[in-house]
Amino acid sequence: MFLYYVPKLVGRFVLFHVIYFEKQPVYQIFNVRKCLFLFVILFSGHLANAQSQDVFHRVDSLKLLIPSATDTAKYTLIFNVAYELFDVDNQQAVLYANQAYQLALEIGDSLKITKSGRVLGQLLRRVDHSDEAIAQFMKILPITERNNLIVEQKRILNALVAAYMNEAMYDKALLYSFKSLEIREKEGDKMEISVALGNIGLVYYKISDFEQALEFYNRALEAKREVGDKKGLDRLLINMSLCYNYLGKYEKAKEFVNKGLKICGENCDDVIKVEGEYCLGISSFKLKELNEALLHFNKSYEIAKRIGDRRFEAENIFEIAEIALEKEEYDTAFVKLKESEMLSLAAGYNQILISTYFSFSKLYKLKKEYERASFYQSKYIQLKDSLYSENLIKNLAKVQGSYQERVNLKTIREQDEILKLNQVIISKARAQYFFILTITILSILLTFVFVRFNRIQQRTNVELAKAKREIESKNQVLELTNAELDARVNERTEELNRSNKSLQHVNDELDNFIYKTSHDIRGPLASLKGITNVAMLDVKDTLALDYLKKLDSSAEKLNTILTRLVIVNHINHATLHPERIDFKEMVNDILVLEKKKGIPHRMTISCDIQPEAHLISDKSVLRLAVENLIDNAIKFYSDTDRLDPFVKIEIQKSEASLVEIRVIDNGIGIQEDDQQKLFQMFMRASERSETGGIGLYLAKLATEKVAGQISFSVLENKLTCFSISLPSDLNKVIDRQKREDQQRLS
Repeated sequence: MFLYYVPKLVGRFVLFHVIYFEKQPVYQIFNVRKCLFLFVILFSGHLANAQSQDVFHRVDSLKLLIPSATDTAKYTLIFNVAYELFDVDNQQAVLYANQAYQLALEIGDSLKITKSGRVLGQLLRRVDHSDEAIAQFMKILPITERNNLIVEQKRILNALVAAYMNEAMYDKALLYSFKSLEIREKEGDKMEISVALGNIGLVYYKISDFEQALEFYNRALEAKREVGDKKGLDRLLINMSLCYNYLGKYEKAKEFVNKGLKICGENCDDVIKVEGEYCLGISSFKLKELNEALLHFNKSYEIAKRIGDRRFEAENIFEIAEIALEKEEYDTAFVKLKESEMLSLAAGYNQILISTYFSFSKLYKLKKEYERASFYQSKYIQLKDSLYSENLIKNLAKVQGSYQERVNLKTIREQDEILKLNQVIISKARAQYFFILTITILSILLTFVFVRFNRIQQRTNVELAKAKREIESKNQVLELTNAELDARVNERTEELNRSNKSLQHVNDELDNFIYKTSHDIRGPLASLKGITNVAMLDVKDTLALDYLKKLDSSAEKLNTILTRLVIVNHINHATLHPERIDFKEMVNDILVLEKKKGIPHRMTISCDIQPEAHLISDKSVLRLAVENLIDNAIKFYSDTDRLDPFVKIEIQKSEASLVEIRVIDNGIGIQEDDQQKLFQMFMRASERSETGGIGLYLAKLATEKVAGQISFSVLENKLTCFSISLPSDLNKVIDRQKREDQQRLS
């Protein structure tokens, strides 16, 4: 056994000797203790690798060498640590990849910069930081172009395509896919051409152009068959089956999935299993085989959850919700759609979010809750228009047109080369003819050969002329297609402009109405209260005083309602200023205000704030939401002597980088018929309401202003619970919205 490892150990010892002792003084190189220590590490590391392939053991061995290494040797060690941790511990791998990249910048080696920068970008995408990954790739891509680093350039282009696809920026994804294809076509490597064609097909699939996607998938499949390449063939077949599903060819889709799964057999990768089961679920669902479809989606979901594939978690949850809708299991559909919405919002899966909003609208239409249906319909339209914007359509058309133009030019160049070649042949033939004619003018045989050859050339010229006419005809068709596409884009642009102007006009009229109403009524109302107060000083009759007090109380309630309407206008036009929220200070300030209003006898108010519940949001807008929920819980307490009224305020960190605020009370509760209308303006669930039913509407409006969601539920023992879910950092939400606005305007 030892003799088997000796040659390998010697080779590895030499490798580490070069890495570790590079640029070290000679007397340090032959330090016996260091050599012995290094040899022990190598020997133990090799045995561990041979027995168990323990990644973390190798990483620890490399880390031991980093502090003593310098320059290139240090870069190599840090880069290898990042590479070993790739898809094992991506969060830690990002740190080491960044160190390697910074060190490569200091060294100034272009290859090291692009290689470590690419790995850093790929890791950032794997930890759902696609925007940072794109920025990283765009930094190093020009370096590969300047230094003609073709291998790294191809890898970076593929990574850029994946990152832009993750961000639903399909025009950029298509542009860099075509660039990648152009490089590979110049090299002529069919295996790599097949990969690039598959990537282009995937982009067209994402923008729902399934026929175009199938065209590129078939070209990729043909390229693989030409060279007998089976690598990635299983995934390619499954991708093609997804297209057949959306084209309504469900049996053919099943056939392609089964072919793909048969290729890898029992050794199928988990990612392939996730996609295959998902595709079979789609086919079964479309064929109305609901129970079989549910089995496939659940199986795909479990594998996706185990391997951490959040996109397919969301995809499968959404399809399970669709099955529940089909079965009219509306409660199950609501729960699954909520899970899909939360997961898609957290990870930025906008394509899934569009489908989720549409299904929400469909669910509420089936339940005849038309206001909620309209709400989700508007969110669906808004998000869809933001993704498939005018600029996206133009950019896609431009990219596709550029590619088609390049293909046409290539065809024309090839035809021109053929024409030139034939002209050379004709020229030589004529010279040969005159030479033979001069020498053997009496040779009938050679004359016959010349005539025969001349006829062949004429037929060739006719074929070439015909080919040229066909090319010109295709160019004319392409010009007509481009003109038609431009007309459609212009028509869509005009529709969007009209819709935006109409919506802006409605919003302006609503704001103007609230502003003028509150100010026009406040003056007469103040006069009424003044007259009432003066009358109460002069009138001595008890009955008249009682009427005047009721009139004053009603006027005060109306004044409160007007104040809250002004707050609605303030929230709609508020400019957000995110800052770190001190929940303890905010809750204490609210409770001080409530004590001034009056807290019911025997009521206890408790507050539980988790230390890890960190939130960056707009303080004033968030306070409006929390204050209204606490005020609502105190106001509608239960006045029965059998219960001691209480209000619990819980603030905690939940999953997917969200912070949740819960206000729980044992008050009078809310009737089931009123629960669906709780957050509507002027909705009063009890006669105790003094604000005309605006409090919960304000809470909902303020919550949505800071990108949160508010909900109501009934807990055990009939406890009432209002919950607010907020993104932990509002700055990220604002930045993302700004980027999306800039992309729409660009």
